[in-house]
Amino acid sequence: MEKPREPARHFTQQEAELILRRAAHLGTREARAELSLEELERIAADAGISPESVRRAAESLEAPATLATKSLFFGESLSVSLERALSVQLTPKSLEKLASLMDDLMGGKGTVFHDEQRLTWTRKEEDGSLPEKVTLWSNGGRLRVELRASQGALAGGLYGGVWGGVGGGLGIPVGTLTAIFTSSVFTGLGVFLGIAAGGYALARVLFTSAARNRRARWEHQMRTLCEHITGLGT
Repeated sequence: MEKPREPARHFTQQEAELILRRAAHLGTREARAELSLEELERIAADAGISPESVRRAAESLEAPATLATKSLFFGESLSVSLERALSVQLTPKSLEKLASLMDDLMGGKGTVFHDEQRLTWTRKEEDGSLPEKVTLWSNGGRLRVELRASQGALAGGLYGGVWGGVGGGLGIPVGTLTAIFTSSVFTGLGVFLGIAAGGYALARVLFTSAARNRRARWEHQMRTLCEHITGLGT
């Protein structure tokens, strides 16, 4: 006697998305760590997702290019420049909506200017320096996204405070006392230079760590911004 067939299960759209996402994750773990764009498009097609949507999503996740080079003296670059080219276009209405969300997307209060073709978001420090600037504009049928940021104020604060404080505030008096007690100017100078070198090394470590963290944050903001633009684009 055949067993009665169980009624077919039905899932909501949210449940279906979670199941497909989980299945894709398990399948990747069981098979291999990477999938090509063509394979992703075939998988998405089975789920009713267009290849164009997959390509846009993949494009928004690509690592942005960092144009600035590291400084040998400071340990990290004093500026960061990230650029992307997206295969989307924004309508004036979408551009206006994006302008209203820039503060939230960039994680800070800034000034926004936009017209029908271009958007610029800037954030200034109290001293008038310009640590962050984001620009969007259409170019050759693609949307260019550019983020430029400065780490000069951070470098000045750390090197001036740590290196100057240790070298000048500690190195000079200790070096002077050493020269007096040893009756040797060269010994006192050596102590001063040693303390100053230690202050420089400490400032360099602190700046390198802080600069890398800030660059990682800007790269994350760039990815988030591009994903949001992709969602708004046509």
